[in-house]
Amino acid sequence: PTSFDYSWVPSRSEDMAEVPASQPWPRAEALAEEAGGHDLRRADTMSIVGDFEGAGLGVVCAGVALACVNSALAAMFIWYSTRVPRTCAAGMRTTFHLLGSLVGVQGVLLVC
Repeated sequence: PTSFDYSWVPSRSEDMAEVPASQPWPRAEALAEEAGGHDLRRADTMSIVGDFEGAGLGVVCAGVALACVNSALAAMFIWYSTRVPRTCAAGMRTTFHLLGSLVGVQGVLLVC
């Protein structure tokens, strides 16, 4: 195989036709033997970028879902704090109100 310039980093604006996807990597044969005889090929750069963009969307969706769960928990704790009798000497009313507030702040921070 020919030598490969590892210092070259493609950008989106460059033409990706300069590096064909079928070009073998250096030591491809040795790596294929380590992988159990499977042929290793370089993936197309744009497909790799597309995969990472899809993963980023998944992370954002998971963050929004966690923020929604935390917001629901915060609302539940604050609502529950209003149900604790005022005669409770253990301070549970304040505890649940503060717990709901902190969980709400955590939900807001998850969006960031």
